[in-house]
Amino acid sequence: MRRVRVRAKRLPQQADPARRALAAGTGHGSLGAAGRAEALGIARAAPGGRQPPGRGRGDRLRHGCEIRSRRLHPACGFLRPDLDQPLSLIATVPYVLVANPAFPAAGIREFIASARANPDKYTFASSGTGATGHLVAELFNSMAGIRARHVPYKGSVPAITDLLNGNVTYAFETLAATAGHVKSGRLKAYGISSARRNDALPEVAPVHESAQLPGFEVVAWIGYLAPAGTPAETRARLAAEVRKAVQAGDLRERYAALGMDPVSSSPEDLGALLKREHERYAAIVKRANIRID
Repeated sequence: MRRVRVRAKRLPQQADPARRALAAGTGHGSLGAAGRAEALGIARAAPGGRQPPGRGRGDRLRHGCEIRSRRLHPACGFLRPDLDQPLSLIATVPYVLVANPAFPAAGIREFIASARANPDKYTFASSGTGATGHLVAELFNSMAGIRARHVPYKGSVPAITDLLNGNVTYAFETLAATAGHVKSGRLKAYGISSARRNDALPEVAPVHESAQLPGFEVVAWIGYLAPAGTPAETRARLAAEVRKAVQAGDLRERYAALGMDPVSSSPEDLGALLKREHERYAAIVKRANIRID
């Protein structure tokens, strides 16, 4: 999981509490990750959302699959209802399919054709087994009919370094981590994982469009959870404050600089997203038989 931090001290002192919370919070990002509920003043509080004494839990939720017995188990859920309740999304983060510029394919369809014609010849990097980029790549490989060898690293930096050096063939990494390398010509971008183009790399088309892979629309997301038992009206009120905060121009600019798209949601919509994402990624884990070495 990747942590994303925006420094609150740069926000105006008169900024409202929700905006300060969003800027200060550390989101445990990506496809099923929970931010710090305490940033909204409700972590470890009474269920009414009051008297928040100190730090929030900030637990990492890994694609709805806990790591047990050195295996990613798809049977477990995204969150435990006895501990957490959905509150709101705050941002989404697209992934970019990138390769070393020396890779001969000119476009994504040629990329897929070459990979299909050479099963297990090519390698794809990730920041670690079971990491978001790994699962996004597994989804792409499955939908595109590609067989390639996974090379896990201990973080995105060594993975991208080996990609830049030509030691691995391709990877799905976040827009924030890849945009600079793509613009400088050190990496070649074949597609973006979101449903639409992103202003940071406007020339890069969505994978589902350019590769003709309907349904391949996936982004990392960051959201907030509230303690179990928080009244529905309290969660709705806090979600409304988040909605106001993410519409602020300065906050949107700071999020965009990190490769994130500010979004918000109702508690119900986030709950539905959790369920869908759990089912989707649990299926990927099961199909690929992903294990922690």
